[in-house]
Amino acid sequence: MLTIVCCYNNPEQYNEFVKSVNKQVEKVHLIGIDNSGKKFESCSKAYNSVLNDVKTEYVVFSHQDIDLFETDMLTKFSTYLKQIGIYDILGVAGARNDEKNIYTNVCDGNGRYAGEKRILGLEEFDNVDECFFGGTTEGFRKYPFDE
Repeated sequence: MLTIVCCYNNPEQYNEFVKSVNKQVEKVHLIGIDNSGKKFESCSKAYNSVLNDVKTEYVVFSHQDIDLFETDMLTKFSTYLKQIGIYDILGVAGARNDEKNIYTNVCDGNGRYAGEKRILGLEEFDNVDECFFGGTTEGFRKYPFDE
């Protein structure tokens, strides 16, 4: 049901990310894009290069330094993915155009919340942070990343 795409330039960080994905209850297909040799000028180009390789209904794009520290995090994220529209984007952090707050439940490496306000459930935002986000594969194929 879910593919995670991760463009990375630090193999050690990526290996830690893979370990956290492998501990998840929900099993997913993982596509790693090694950009340590700077083959791609941007993550947009890297992500677009593999969109046709995604065979699942949903796709998520992730930074290499994400740690899915609870084993049901992908299960919870998938539950929300099923509730959004075909061209909507779901993320773990977001902001509204009319305010300066970042909403998130993401913690940094020291266990502190990365944003000013907590997300209590599925909320609508104008902007989504690129650290961990996704949507329908069909939506990303129809509207690929702007390179």
